Amino acid sequence: MQWKPWEVAERLFRPEGDPSRRDRLLQRLTWWRSLLGLVTVVVLGAGDRTFWQALEEEAWQKASKNVVLAFFLVPVSMLVVYLLTERPRRRAFTLWPVARKLVLLAVTAYGLMAPIILVATGTIPRDWVDSVVDSLGVLKLPLGLFILGYGLWVAVYLGCTAFWASRTSCWSGEFHPLLAPTVTAVVVTTFTVVTLVENDTKGVDRDLWLFLTFGGLATTLALALAEYVRLRRDGYRWRTGPLA
Repeated sequence: MQWKPWEVAERLFRPEGDPSRRDRLLQRLTWWRSLLGLVTVVVLGAGDRTFWQALEEEAWQKASKNVVLAFFLVPVSMLVVYLLTERPRRRAFTLWPVARKLVLLAVTAYGLMAPIILVATGTIPRDWVDSVVDSLGVLKLPLGLFILGYGLWVAVYLGCTAFWASRTSCWSGEFHPLLAPTVTAVVVTTFTVVTLVENDTKGVDRDLWLFLTFGGLATTLALALAEYVRLRRDGYRWRTGPLA
């Protein structure tokens, strides 16, 4: 039984079907681009933030924002593509694979985070939690280790689900293959513009901050464009539905 967080995330959220060799290569390139980009931004772009603050903002917060925006863009983009498609070809569309993964994403993410959210928001009083823990005596240490392990498992799981959601632009490509790179381009461009408008360098040298900002945009758009061009060469078109 698969229980490792990355295995669970892959089993639940990996796109359906056996990926081609080119898809696997693109997936690996996207993964390493994301990882190296994160390391570069955290190490070089920490500025007046601590390492952990930079890691939280650049990894967790940015990934969450990307997924949330994509989550709302997906239904709109699916409707637009459906209406643009020639009427006889609309029968080829299937909604279930995308809807199932979006529901699973919401249910598992909020379900696993529920205890943490309830304590953090004060819904479950922290004093009550402390009193319960203090009453456990010798069981306090095992409980603490369990909570630590649970928190680490959830953090890795959420990171992996965020990767799959971002990589597939919340699985919009399973509705129409051309949607995935398109939604990715829209999301990354939107947040880059927001970042430039906010003009908050976090204490980083401005030239370095601009290099990191535009570098992330350029590499992400390059991979999205490569995927889009490859799909067009394979015969996918906007008005002919999801079949090549």
